Amino acid sequence: VQVRGAPSDERQRELNWRLFKETSPGLIGEVGVHQLDIANWYIKAVESGSNIALSSRLDPARERCARWVESRDGKSKDLPACFINQVTGNAAAQFAVGEAYELGLGYVDKDASAAVDWFTKSARQGYLPAQQRLAHINASGEKITKNPVDAFAWYSIIGKRDDITEQQRVNALQGRTYAWNEISADQREAARERVKELSAP
Repeated sequence: VQVRGAPSDERQRELNWRLFKETSPGLIGEVGVHQLDIANWYIKAVESGSNIALSSRLDPARERCARWVESRDGKSKDLPACFINQVTGNAAAQFAVGEAYELGLGYVDKDASAAVDWFTKSARQGYLPAQQRLAHINASGEKITKNPVDAFAWYSIIGKRDDITEQQRVNALQGRTYAWNEISADQREAARERVKELSAP
């Protein structure tokens, strides 16, 4: 179902990313998306010269945010400190930041490496959508270099969870088997260690 018109199917999926399972974390992820909206509203206020947004009474984090806006040339690959502070420790919000980098949403350019970094921050806190996204990206080589060792690790971690459906467990075990078969014999011990590393708090 097309909610918004677009010149191509690819652009259609970018505009309506919330409708597709591979790019939307569901209702929980919406919390993180709203965090992005808040940061964008503030940044737009600064750019328009809002006296309130530029007030000297702003806390240090927001002042850094204002300086970030003033110094950037077009879009930036770095998010402002005021937003980084908001998402620290918030796995759903970190996943949303990863999506922003993956799709080039808001005030950031597409950056697959940054997306993986943010997905990893979220996944290390046990956020299932982030773990699933990393498993898929590493197994398929979609947008980053194919990495069956990390794919095996994330599929293994997902498969051991006690809060997933039976179908999700089957999918994880199938992905784990596929990734294992892609790993060379001399990498298999490293793959087992990678599971331990990524499972550590």
